[in-house]
Amino acid sequence: MLRRCPLARWSVFAALLTALCSVGIITPAAQESAVPCAGLVGAEARRCARLHAQAQALAEALIREKTAPQAPTRTAAPYVLRQKASELAEQFSQEKARERVEKTRDAQRQVQLARERQLKELYHRGLALYQQGRYADAAAVLQQMVVVDPSHPLVKAAERLITRSELKRYEEDARRATRAVPVPGAGQGPVVSQLEQLLVEKRIELETAMKYAKTALAERQYDTAVKLLTKILVQDPSNRPAQLLMEQVQEAKLTEEQHRLDRRIAMDERQMMHDVMKAQILPEARTVGLVSPPSPYGSSEQFSETLQQPISLEFADVALGDVVDFIADAAGISLIPSPQLDLKGQLVSIKVKNLPLEQAIKYLAKSLSLSYRIEQDVVLLATKEEFENQPMETHVFFLRSGFSPSTLETSAVETSSLLQMESMKDLISQTVPQPPDSKLVMDERIGALIVTNTGENLRLTERLLSQVDTTPVQVLIEARVMELTNTDLEHLGVETVLNDLYPLTKRTDTRPDQAVPPGRTSGHAVAKGGGFKFPALSREDEGVNLTLQSVLTAAKFEAVLHVLEENKKSKTLSAPRVTTLNNKPAMIKVVDEFRYPTRYEVSLVQFDTNGDGDFDDAGETEFVNVPQDIQKRDIGILLNVTPSVGKDLKTMTLVLAPEVSTFSQFRDLGGGVTVPEFTTSQLATSVVITDGETVVLGGLIKDTLSSTVTKVPFFGDLPLVGSLFRQKEESVTRKNLVIFITARILAPRGPTT
Repeated sequence: MLRRCPLARWSVFAALLTALCSVGIITPAAQESAVPCAGLVGAEARRCARLHAQAQALAEALIREKTAPQAPTRTAAPYVLRQKASELAEQFSQEKARERVEKTRDAQRQVQLARERQLKELYHRGLALYQQGRYADAAAVLQQMVVVDPSHPLVKAAERLITRSELKRYEEDARRATRAVPVPGAGQGPVVSQLEQLLVEKRIELETAMKYAKTALAERQYDTAVKLLTKILVQDPSNRPAQLLMEQVQEAKLTEEQHRLDRRIAMDERQMMHDVMKAQILPEARTVGLVSPPSPYGSSEQFSETLQQPISLEFADVALGDVVDFIADAAGISLIPSPQLDLKGQLVSIKVKNLPLEQAIKYLAKSLSLSYRIEQDVVLLATKEEFENQPMETHVFFLRSGFSPSTLETSAVETSSLLQMESMKDLISQTVPQPPDSKLVMDERIGALIVTNTGENLRLTERLLSQVDTTPVQVLIEARVMELTNTDLEHLGVETVLNDLYPLTKRTDTRPDQAVPPGRTSGHAVAKGGGFKFPALSREDEGVNLTLQSVLTAAKFEAVLHVLEENKKSKTLSAPRVTTLNNKPAMIKVVDEFRYPTRYEVSLVQFDTNGDGDFDDAGETEFVNVPQDIQKRDIGILLNVTPSVGKDLKTMTLVLAPEVSTFSQFRDLGGGVTVPEFTTSQLATSVVITDGETVVLGGLIKDTLSSTVTKVPFFGDLPLVGSLFRQKEESVTRKNLVIFITARILAPRGPTT
């Protein structure tokens, strides 16, 4: 019975606490804190039952401890039991407080729900009264909602409805008062004329619109207020209250718009600051790879490796179908024979050992007068006629680098072996078979090649494009033209510093031990080191000979530049640079434009020297040569460089064709006719260098004669004896024009070095 009745359990528990209090185990305060809570259900009842069981067990233990004889070893037991009893009483107190909190929350929820229902009932009742035209009653009912809960969202709607009700009531009162006004001179009752009735109705309409405009302003509906006030001012432009209210509306609208813009600007600034802070965060280092889509006309790399695996076969009069199944199962590939083949009747006899799988299939097909084809990850086996009669397919190949000229030509070191292609279309049409129904169209807008051909020819086209359509290599050509003097070089010790470097060696090719054959003057120089020597620049017999001096490494070139720049007399004339594609010529021009006539015409010129009006006197008529056909010529340095990068992307061959021309003098041919004379020095050579090395061209020597007179003041200017007090010295300065040419291979985003 006690287990089924919570109230009975509480009674037993209270009795036990009373017994504990009587024996002095717990205090009366602990007993009062454990007041029974009847009427609990569910989880609360189960929790209370568990606490009661603990209390009952604890009380029984305490009673036994109290009545038992005291032993010396059990002096601490009563204290422990009292501590447990106190903790149990504290738990009961917490349970009671939690129960009171739950009851308070339930009561608050009930009150909130009752308030919600009351507000909804009042709002619906007021709305019904408003729709019935009972505006005063509607306003009174809606006012009660403000008293119940002023902060409820439904109260704001009630306030708007109260405002409309008051406006309606005001309008009705005004109309009612208008009808009751008597007309002067009228003989009977409250009758107004039609004109006054219209005026009164118009006034009521304007006042009502004014009320609505004020309400719209209070509710921050500025556009509605502007429309109402505009309507009032159109009908009554002198309405001062409407004008003032319009100013208030416009000012409030402008203020709100300004606040909105300020908030938008602040939000944009925060967003920009966020973007800046986000951009300052260093990205995490991670490796990202691009996955290329599988090609429909070729085999994957893994499948190609499978075809290169060795296989051994030995068959003697075995059906073709069994051989195909064995190869497919042993190699783990898809080998599909044509349906037209006799797989059971056609016998196979073949023996191969440790041959690549593709070659084994090739010999198998050849022994049976068949053909094979690889499509994606499948090997097809059929007759040659079946492959030739296959339907046409169309595929679009998008070129990586567009229609670059570098993809349309190949060149060797010597220009005689340069092979020019008109276009990519000609290259493919000359390489890939073109059946009667095949087509080849170039779409320059999207950089694509549209090919209609058989599947085998499409695969051949793709393999060709994979080799030809590559990103062209670019080479940066830097030229530095400097004017030096032999005396400066001797003083600076450039020759002494760099004498230990390797000189150039003339070669016909890049093989290290083969010299130029006797009698052969063409070829190219192979750079064996980074030497830089000037003996050829100082010889008397080389006036304007432009020669290839040496090749410098990057470090040696920087050292030479540093030494030359320390000398204040050395002069850098120009330092142009240009970028060109591999195997494409680059031109650097550092020139002045010189114009001169190439033809003269004889013309009659008459002068009236004495002013008599005729030209019969002597000297008034003469023939002169008038220049015609003015031609221009570039005077200076013209450098043509064609780089050819090797397969290792480190070495390159530079085909150099520099030309240095200067104006010498005008030659008088008589009769006022002069022709210019030019001095030109040319060089055509090729040199093999490493990426970043510098080619040195020199040999252009110019002598400058200068005279210096030193004298004693006053005495040196005296006649006859003045020569004894002055001295005249003449000196010759020999200047060398040196051209440094540096070539660097560019990666897609900059130089490789």
